[in-house]
Amino acid sequence: MISLLQTLKNILQKPFSKKIEFSLMEKFTIEDLLDQSNFWLSPISAMKRIPDWYKEMKTFTQGPDTPTIKKCPPVLEMYKHGYFILNSVEIFIERTYDDKGNFEYLYGYPPNYQSEPLISTHGRQQVWKVPLIDRWKTNHALKYNNPFLIKTPPGYSTMFLNPTINDIDEEFYAFEAIVDTDIWHEVNFPFIINWSNKPLGKKYTLKRGQPIVLAIPFKRTDFQSVTYWDNKKMKKLHKHLSANKGNLSNNFYKNISTKIKIK
Repeated sequence: MISLLQTLKNILQKPFSKKIEFSLMEKFTIEDLLDQSNFWLSPISAMKRIPDWYKEMKTFTQGPDTPTIKKCPPVLEMYKHGYFILNSVEIFIERTYDDKGNFEYLYGYPPNYQSEPLISTHGRQQVWKVPLIDRWKTNHALKYNNPFLIKTPPGYSTMFLNPTINDIDEEFYAFEAIVDTDIWHEVNFPFIINWSNKPLGKKYTLKRGQPIVLAIPFKRTDFQSVTYWDNKKMKKLHKHLSANKGNLSNNFYKNISTKIKIK
């Protein structure tokens, strides 16, 4: 048990830190495996999967007057928030038809996987108006049965995003949504595969370690939208910020780029 002194110490060290909890559901535990972490992949910080193209990009192309998006603080901010939920089992997915001519999917798991199915389906009647359904010739959506319960502090929800940031995966797309994970903890993830470029019978492999979604916790807040057409106070502030743009942004984001250690 953590002592009161240690609790106070933690609060003082990180007064604004919050915790998102990922708990493996009992029905997904692997029998005769003492340490479940030897099989299941834990969700990881988005900062641990900054894409290679971003890390390899130069900050400037020709000189100090030609910065790339790697110099853009808001882009960098996007890569330091959230957690990737990873697939732990290599799964083979095949699109086919049954003997009555009905559309169906077949799933294949490794022989050593002895637990609950990780893939199920959403019927076409649930998703038929989603533009990618017919564009990718997927007929209906699949569902990734997330083995982890997700819990956030009271008043905090989680935004679930397609896992590619500033890029497009032409093969896989996860539906995006927001769940009040302080109340509802079991969250599964509908997704589709692009079959428009695959012949019937060709399999898609959902690889071990492949991100399924990006989970970003946030505090729920009610906003009131107001539009000002002649706000002298904001104009004065904007003028000040514009005059000091370089110094303000460099100082504010200096620690971020140092901590991430982008190569």
